[in-house]
Amino acid sequence: MVRRRFFVMHNRLVDASGHTYTESLAWRRLCQARGIDLDLFANRLADSQVRLDTGAQPLFGLTYETGTRFMSEADRRAPVRPDVAPLEAFMLTSFEIAEGCRAAWNNAPEKPDAVIFPWASTGLLNGVAEWLGEIAAAERPGLVFNFLRPEPSWRIGEDRREVQGDFSWFYFACRRLRSLARPGGLVFTAVEPRLGRLISAAGDVDCRPAPLHKFYPAQAELAALRPAERAPGVNIAALGPSHTEDKGWALLPEIMGRVCAARPAASFFVQVADRAQGEALSAALHAAGAPVRVAIQPGALSTEDYFRRLQASDLILLPYDSPVYGLMPSGIFADAVVCSVPVVAPARTWISDRLDEGWGAGVTFPAPTPPLIAEAAVTAIDRVGELSAKAAGQGEAWRKAHSLEAYFDHIMGRLEFDGA
Repeated sequence: MVRRRFFVMHNRLVDASGHTYTESLAWRRLCQARGIDLDLFANRLADSQVRLDTGAQPLFGLTYETGTRFMSEADRRAPVRPDVAPLEAFMLTSFEIAEGCRAAWNNAPEKPDAVIFPWASTGLLNGVAEWLGEIAAAERPGLVFNFLRPEPSWRIGEDRREVQGDFSWFYFACRRLRSLARPGGLVFTAVEPRLGRLISAAGDVDCRPAPLHKFYPAQAELAALRPAERAPGVNIAALGPSHTEDKGWALLPEIMGRVCAARPAASFFVQVADRAQGEALSAALHAAGAPVRVAIQPGALSTEDYFRRLQASDLILLPYDSPVYGLMPSGIFADAVVCSVPVVAPARTWISDRLDEGWGAGVTFPAPTPPLIAEAAVTAIDRVGELSAKAAGQGEAWRKAHSLEAYFDHIMGRLEFDGA
């Protein structure tokens, strides 16, 4: 049996919060369990806890020296013309990724069989192609690119049937990779099936739907957690301090006010990006004169505290108002399924598709407006017993369907290795 070595490239892994951190823990755990050698690479600004917990090597991101090979420091800091900004961002990402991959490859005493990029983007693809062309064809490793979200410039129709935008840069990057990758050594995946079809068409590549590569504590670990403190009544949590601009956090004051006016026993726990956002939320509630019971958590929670809070909640509120969630999964929904907590979520999304398949339980709202979201939340409160019973006991089945282990099995079934 050949012992494999993989590189996992998490160029945005900086601190012990969010999905990149917990996913990195899962990669380490999986490779140890399966006898695979793993080199995990993070952003060069990764803090000491990340490096200690995951074993990640800080690598990606420009230093002063490498940055000046792209553009002078003064020019990089100068304002960029709006029509040039997307191109410069694309080229800068490509440069950073190529620099990081080059350093990882050159410094590795043992070369990997495959290099995995769990959070792919157009600029990343082009940077990998830039680096790959420097390696002798016979020595090139297998490559895996996973897409979690569409490109920011792609505009998604409300029905998710049509996506508009400029796909030329994406096609160009995929074309380079198709030309340079070794036979059987190029795998594209997307968690959302519609996004997979879009990637396939836009890049002329074979991008297939794959399981969500998530980390979850073992069921015994969840059971052993000390419960978080609960407020009286029905506890509703809005979790996740990052990308709140895509998640409808600006709608929360009105939503919470409407819900508490209709069901005064409801209590909220809201996670925000930082203290300033928490103060703004408090000020908005105060200005509205809404009698809302809410606990506000600035910043990230530890993994243990996050799952303690999930298990202490009766409902998880996902007031997502960005069209991006039409083609993007939700890690918080996945965690809610594992913890048997019902959700309030948008229709016509990856989340609602999973609900329609029978995963978890919840109530959906047809459009992301405060009245409709609040109405769905009130309905969920009134049906919380029924919904909780439906959500119960699905954790193990979900882990088998949507976990890093399931994702890993998917890509291993598609990669072709020399000498296998």
